[in-house]
Amino acid sequence: MCVYIYCAPAWFSSVLYIEWVGEHKDLRFVCDDINRVIIDDYPPYIKLTQRHRLIQINEYLEPYTHEPPDTNDIELKRVIEKLKSFK
Repeated sequence: MCVYIYCAPAWFSSVLYIEWVGEHKDLRFVCDDINRVIIDDYPPYIKLTQRHRLIQINEYLEPYTHEPPDTNDIELKRVIEKLKSFK
């Protein structure tokens, strides 16, 4: 029997999740500094004036492999690399 254990990095518990209100996601809900980035899988929800700060991530859709590790899902790795280069 194989047992897979996945652990998030320590910093993950400090990531802020914002509950959005209204028609669009707005970086001003996070703070006054809208020079931050927003990661989302659906650009139409992002305010047009802030869409240049969007890092789009592909939605995780079926069929899910359910077999750890899911080597087909490389989106987190791709987005982390994009964040490293974002200015």
